[in-house]
Amino acid sequence: MNQNVVASTSTPASSGFAPAANLTEANRVMRHICREEREIAKIHASAETLRDDLRKELEEIDKWEAEQSASHEKQKRFFSSLLTDYVRKELEGTKKKSLTLVGGRAGWSPKKEEYIFPTGQAAPSASNKTLLDFVKTNGLTSFVETKESVKWGEMRKALTSSPDGLEVSLNGVKVPGLARKTCGSEFYVKIDKDSQSKD
Repeated sequence: MNQNVVASTSTPASSGFAPAANLTEANRVMRHICREEREIAKIHASAETLRDDLRKELEEIDKWEAEQSASHEKQKRFFSSLLTDYVRKELEGTKKKSLTLVGGRAGWSPKKEEYIFPTGQAAPSASNKTLLDFVKTNGLTSFVETKESVKWGEMRKALTSSPDGLEVSLNGVKVPGLARKTCGSEFYVKIDKDSQSKD
């Protein structure tokens, strides 16, 4: 484990503390919150350092793997080339596509047709702009895919609900199965940037 890891030295939050009853006590509690926030920031920074170190190690492992297997891949291609004429001759005039040998099989498998742009553009895909422009320009809209989805942000603004939230409607029409949940408010503490470096 990396030596830069920050060890947590915090004590249980309940030891010797009571709810703040005045400004002095509230400020004292806030100082403790600031201290905890600094500790959390140190832990996050240490974790990120560890992640960076791990990424570098993984890159080194990937490089080592590629280097170690490269010569074996080259040898494999060489030995495969020594088989091609023999296997072609043995399969000639038969319906077989491969020949069984000690340790495996050798033969030819049909390749799928590939469509390419010889000009060096990206290979054709569903999102290829050239193809999309082509089908639109030529009125071939049956080849254009559109995905339907609700514009939830806009719809949400137009919704109305009963006081208890059990009935939700859109333009006076009840939306089946939809209800409104009142969440209330949540207490938060926001640490000022300059307070993170002080005690």
